[in-house]
Amino acid sequence: MSRATRKNIRMGKQCAALIALVFIVYSNTFDNSFVWDDAKLIQENIKVQYLKYIPQFFTRDYFDRATAPSHSGLSQQYWRPLVLLSFSADFFFWGRNPLGYHLTSIIVHALNAILVLTVLSMIPKTRPAAWYASLVFALHPLNTNAVAFISGRTDLLAATFFLLGCVFFLRHITMQRSGYLTIPWLTLCLAVSLMAKESLMAAPLLLILLGVCAAPASRRRFAEALFASLAVLAVFLLYRAIADLPLGDWRTALRTISIRTILAAAESVILYGRLFLLPLALYLDRFLSLPSPMAPGALSLAFLLLAVSLMAIRSFARGNPQGFFFLWFACALLPVSNIIPIYPGIASTQIYIGEQLLYLPSIGLSGTLALLWRATLNRQGNMAPLARTAGASVLVLFGILTYAHNEYWQNDLTFYEQTVRRSPGSYRMLLNLGLSYAQQQRYDDAVNMISRSLEQNPRWAIAHNGLGAVYAMMGNADGARREFQRAAELDPMLAAAHYNLGMTAANTAEAAGHYRRAIEVSPLYTAARIKLAAAYNAQGETGNALRILNEALAYDPRSFEARAALSVTYEKTGCFKEAIEQYGIISSQYPGCTLAAEKIRVLKGKTGPPCMQE
Repeated sequence: MSRATRKNIRMGKQCAALIALVFIVYSNTFDNSFVWDDAKLIQENIKVQYLKYIPQFFTRDYFDRATAPSHSGLSQQYWRPLVLLSFSADFFFWGRNPLGYHLTSIIVHALNAILVLTVLSMIPKTRPAAWYASLVFALHPLNTNAVAFISGRTDLLAATFFLLGCVFFLRHITMQRSGYLTIPWLTLCLAVSLMAKESLMAAPLLLILLGVCAAPASRRRFAEALFASLAVLAVFLLYRAIADLPLGDWRTALRTISIRTILAAAESVILYGRLFLLPLALYLDRFLSLPSPMAPGALSLAFLLLAVSLMAIRSFARGNPQGFFFLWFACALLPVSNIIPIYPGIASTQIYIGEQLLYLPSIGLSGTLALLWRATLNRQGNMAPLARTAGASVLVLFGILTYAHNEYWQNDLTFYEQTVRRSPGSYRMLLNLGLSYAQQQRYDDAVNMISRSLEQNPRWAIAHNGLGAVYAMMGNADGARREFQRAAELDPMLAAAHYNLGMTAANTAEAAGHYRRAIEVSPLYTAARIKLAAAYNAQGETGNALRILNEALAYDPRSFEARAALSVTYEKTGCFKEAIEQYGIISSQYPGCTLAAEKIRVLKGKTGPPCMQE
């Protein structure tokens, strides 16, 4: 058996082991529900449910600008068509069953672990650390926020295509002569990775690290590949400018840079390192208060980080893989490090810390840990058996912690309760926990949580709208209308506030006006169209009602509520032929609906006037 064959067999076994381990540690996510942003991006998002909306993924922002969550300081504009495409594919095969979405995320994470193994194995200096680093990456609990949280797939897909691009990059720069379409494939992979997450704008820096560490066959080939990555970045920025999809309010972000934010960013890097080494008490919505510019502790941490960075640069310049792995971590983290604040709206007091932001940077930390393990393993004497035991124990511990932390994402209630317990100042989680309590008819608890959220952020329109919804459930019509009105004043583009104002309006004409405004803001708002049609029917404007319902079904053909309302409206106006047609569609889409079949039987043979629509 040749050496190459043995190498391929070993690599195949390692890949199979990675796949098996990833499926084992994430096996308990298959019972998890949709959580938090999953509702907005999948369950309530008509666009991922129909293939005809796919072109809009490339021209609208991630949450759709008109209905983007206005977190008053925590808002950003994202453009991630690749993620929406993946959700659309999942919906095609799985509908609203979260199991399939979790399966996709697990498969992608397993693929990423294999790609980490592949990329590090292609570089002689990092090859000794490749196997253990890929195991750490696959099993580490910090990655659960990207894997167990369906909407966290942004990090997974961005990493997948970037790492694929790294494979083509390394093949190009290490080949003596052309033989593969490496540059086109590299360009495609980098472009697609940017369609998953904006933080991959750091790709050229990471490729420079890879190229220097891999010792390219020629400077020309290295320059070609690097130029291709810079060209992709330039086209990405140009397209977003032309399509009016800016990278957030970057001018404000630049103005918010201060000594305090830089010190906080340095402190966050130390915190990320601690969480990697000791991944306990993990949670999503973490914030770090800005330290005083003269605080000894903050200054000490900043100087420590600077010293470590200089040592890493020196080590990298000498060709040591330790420096490469640390600089990978630093460069991959750079776009989300808060040196330029991610959320400038809160940068005067705090910065955001996101564990999911470590997904790609954690490759560097995993490699560092692997090098330490290999160094211990190579020592003489009795250290090797001890090192093997310690290395295996760390992996087992990481796997157990990951399996346990998946429960954090079990459902909305567990996620919100645990996050609020660990981060009581998170007004986003306080609101969502309150809404979850309202669904359980725990109205007093709901009002308490949402009121606490508004104490911290009084001008948050979504929270006012949520409090109004709870008041409406409690029968407090005046309180509900007051909160809905406040929400609409704070954010005129909040379609739900206008819809709820319609629901609590004093008369039908007023209600119709609010529903029309909700539809203007969000044309795909099916519920608003159904309510507007009901208002038109109440005013005797049957033609308008039929028009609105047909429009609703043009946007959302599978809407049972819109189809049922249209069927009933046709029936009441004597348009029996059209009513029978709509009831027939309901019967075909929902075979268990016996009422539709009964309606068809009763209406057959009846005749009426021609159906007119305005």
